[in-house]
Amino acid sequence: MAAADFTFSLHLAEGVRFEEMLRDLTDSVLRYVGYSADVIAAIVDEMRSRVTAARRRGVGCDVAFRAHGGDLEILVSQGSESVYRTLHRLP
Repeated sequence: MAAADFTFSLHLAEGVRFEEMLRDLTDSVLRYVGYSADVIAAIVDEMRSRVTAARRRGVGCDVAFRAHGGDLEILVSQGSESVYRTLHRLP
């Protein structure tokens, strides 16, 4: 059974543990909705790589997880600029 629709968002401030916090947060949300460990690892690795390459250093990011209609959308942004976006079918 798919998880109920939800939106979970927060601001991750820039800091020495930014990447670790983003990884742990994403892992926790994906585990909560029922993804397998290998799918979680693939999504987290892709996100880390793309966010690291695209974000501006010294500025935090807004992170949003939106489950709706059987899909999970993950958005990472800085201000109005998209840093990362992906959409996956919920398990």
